[in-house]
Amino acid sequence: AGGKGGGGAAAAEADNAALSAQIEELTSLVRFYEKKVSTMSERLAMGGGAGGAGPGPDDWALEDLTHDGSLYLVDPKTNKMFTVPSSNNSYPRPVGMRLPSGVKLGSNSRMDRFICTLDSYCQASKQKLEEVFRTFDTSGDGQLDRSEQG
Repeated sequence: AGGKGGGGAAAAEADNAALSAQIEELTSLVRFYEKKVSTMSERLAMGGGAGGAGPGPDDWALEDLTHDGSLYLVDPKTNKMFTVPSSNNSYPRPVGMRLPSGVKLGSNSRMDRFICTLDSYCQASKQKLEEVFRTFDTSGDGQLDRSEQG
């Protein structure tokens, strides 16, 4: 009878370890980008220009690109390729580069790793939060009323 509970505890421990590893990687990547942004800010303050910092959030325009029968989005300024969002709740995810010789799928850049790790962490956190919410939402109506708050 205790075997099922032990498996649940082991699974929860594995989930917590995975989340901890993601948090550690995110922390490391955030430090890296804080340093990078600080350096760029100093360069701008000294009149050094953006130094190819890339497009800002207000001028990010993506174009359609078909490769091997699949539709992608490409940033014409950087040639980075992204997935096409599957819904209004998703966003383009980095998948590769458009090169003069063709397309290279896959990426190992720190920013791409950061985005993917952050997305995985947020998805796992969202699932855990939904599980906790369902525990307290005894009526199952998607809202917590006074009687469910204890």
